[in-house]
Amino acid sequence: MPIVSNLPKAALIAIALGCTSLGSPLSAMAEDVTLDVMYPWPESKSFHEPLAQSFMAANPDIKIKFRLSPPDYTEATLAIARGALTGDLPDVYFSGYSELNAMVETLSKRKQTVPLTPFIEAEGSDWISENFGQALLALGQVDGTQYAIPFNASTPIVYFNADLVKQAGHDPDAFPKDWDGLIKLAQDIGALGNGISGMDFSVGAIESDWDWQATVLSLGGEMVSADGRTVGFDNQIGLDAMKLLQRIANDTKMNVAAKASAYQQQFFAGKLGFFVTSPSSVANFTKTVGGRFEMRTATFPIAAKTGGLPTGGNAVAITAKDQKHRDAAWKYVKFVTGPESQAFVARSTGYMPTNLKAGDTLKEFYAQNSTYATAFKQVGFARPWYSYPRGNSKEIWAAQRQVFDQLQRGSITPEDGLKRLVDATNSLLQN
Repeated sequence: MPIVSNLPKAALIAIALGCTSLGSPLSAMAEDVTLDVMYPWPESKSFHEPLAQSFMAANPDIKIKFRLSPPDYTEATLAIARGALTGDLPDVYFSGYSELNAMVETLSKRKQTVPLTPFIEAEGSDWISENFGQALLALGQVDGTQYAIPFNASTPIVYFNADLVKQAGHDPDAFPKDWDGLIKLAQDIGALGNGISGMDFSVGAIESDWDWQATVLSLGGEMVSADGRTVGFDNQIGLDAMKLLQRIANDTKMNVAAKASAYQQQFFAGKLGFFVTSPSSVANFTKTVGGRFEMRTATFPIAAKTGGLPTGGNAVAITAKDQKHRDAAWKYVKFVTGPESQAFVARSTGYMPTNLKAGDTLKEFYAQNSTYATAFKQVGFARPWYSYPRGNSKEIWAAQRQVFDQLQRGSITPEDGLKRLVDATNSLLQN
């Protein structure tokens, strides 16, 4: 997750004044309201705090109080489950897209969900179409009902060392858009010697199945069957995905990593050509690289016409008990998903803005900072990051990542790897 600097006071005021124009407010609060807010990833404080300060400046009758931030999306979902049992839910909750189904399933059992349909309808017929595209808006839906509004979003992108690309005889301005081109580039960069590696796409190294879902979805596949009872990659696309992952490792002589930090540190040291991760780290990585080399970003290869990419990030939901707090929470939801707030988060991190109007605000910024613009180019490929039912995505990934590690190290064939992956996943889906 990104680390950003505090927003200047003048910018805070600008956001506050600008975001008050996003839709008409609900009924005025008779007295001060304090909203209990929870978001995952503690380092996100760097943009949540400035936004809250700006919101309170524009809405002096509403106070924002943040709960202790869970370390990741899975732990945040567990915190919500505990809160549902004890009656201690926050008023506003930022749910990871991959965990939204689990959250709604948990809260529905106790009739604690708060559909946003009445709030959206009160804004007028044009509010949604003017502010949100359907592809991103759908990320906050479960079974067609809007339970959350997308707050930030990211699809995987490629970070590359433009200096190494040039040294290998390639043009950074014509960075490859398919895996064949990327593999050839990685081979040429690796041939430079001196401890330099071409690329890293160690799928089992990260703490989620994001890269695996990106591989399958970009090839036009699905993660689960239509009825949700079995995996959707027990087919030719799944086998093609496994073959691709092993080919990448073999043909580029990739050092298969056990942890993402290994290849990230290699990249920061100027010894790795390129790797894949979230655009949310653009600002942080730019600062880390400094002037050691020129860092750029590129889009993730999409092989199929129907291909897409899993969307990371989170959407803001209302979990307040009473109507007064729900009305205040809706004001906060509108504020943080408004164009000025979204532009601020995008500039500060690299996240894709979720509000359509933010794109206009960011035009000049993207023109001058192409590294940040890559994520915005992939908005049309945004697809839901599938979350397995019953909140067992973490358990499923623990079993899956072992298969990917063996696959990319050459210990098993793609055919055997796919069978192991399917059997392990289906077993956990059905139990």
